[in-house]
Amino acid sequence: MRYLSTARINADAGGSPSSGDLTNIAATTRHGFTEHEHLDKLKIAREQLGAMERRLAELKGKKAIDALRQDIKDPRDQIKGHEKEIRQKWPELGTDF
Repeated sequence: MRYLSTARINADAGGSPSSGDLTNIAATTRHGFTEHEHLDKLKIAREQLGAMERRLAELKGKKAIDALRQDIKDPRDQIKGHEKEIRQKWPELGTDF
């Protein structure tokens, strides 16, 4: 992850950002999320999916089970997409995220 220069952070924020600061800002915000924000959102989505899967294990009745299975499909597919995106944007993370 890229950061603003320490001098810029410690300054009173007067004046314009340096070209290096502008490059770092562009690199961390171009896709809407920094690496950590993206990982935090993925963690939340995984937790929500886990709660839905636990609820599915407790449900009785084919109609209710089928409905929840359908509800689970979209978040599961979205998580797979986010994992792929993270691997592409931040390959240095490997698969341990």
